[in-house]
Amino acid sequence: MKMPNVSDKSVYVETYGCQMNIRDGELMEGILADQGYEVSSSADEADVIIVNTCAIREHAEERVLGRIGQLYALKKDRPEVILGVTGCMAQRLGELILERAPYVDLVMGPDGYRSLPEQLERIWRGSKTVPSRSPKRRGPQLAVLNLNKDENYEGLAQRRTSAVSAWVPIQRGCDHRCTFCIVPYVRGPEKNRKFSEVLNEVEEIAKSGRTEVTLLGQTVNSYESEGVP
Repeated sequence: MKMPNVSDKSVYVETYGCQMNIRDGELMEGILADQGYEVSSSADEADVIIVNTCAIREHAEERVLGRIGQLYALKKDRPEVILGVTGCMAQRLGELILERAPYVDLVMGPDGYRSLPEQLERIWRGSKTVPSRSPKRRGPQLAVLNLNKDENYEGLAQRRTSAVSAWVPIQRGCDHRCTFCIVPYVRGPEKNRKFSEVLNEVEEIAKSGRTEVTLLGQTVNSYESEGVP
């Protein structure tokens, strides 16, 4: 069901990090476009700005935090703009982002994207789940940080930015807890997609005329699905 009053709204997604993040950025664009949002190529023109983040290296987080600070200037000029932070850094820092940057409206981890239209609608309507961290702030701040062991984003509208290539996740998350790696903590346990779903997606990509497919996963050698040896 489409959310009301979004036919004149636009969204801009700015992605940092790995290929899985790039695919997640396309996923969010597809979800919102299916609900009636226009996908914008510029933050300056968008009603919703989503910064899709990475947490693998400290430098990546510092870069994103700097960018969020830059977007504050835009939000001061256009306070009605919704500013969201998604992805791995959002999952890692959580509500701390809302405390440090009270001008951020939404923090959402990698397993929350299916509910993105609903959460934006709650912000438009002014409902609250997380109280504002700033007495100067008006309006709600939302944090969607639950990791879901079953979420593989099947059955959602697809949007792809390249006319030649396509990213196809075959699994999300990871069960290994290597000393140096944060992935299991920000993307949750390993979740393998059904082989039939992967095959159907690749066939649709081929029908679209794209000629290159990259299969994505944190530990693709551990991929398992019924009917696959």
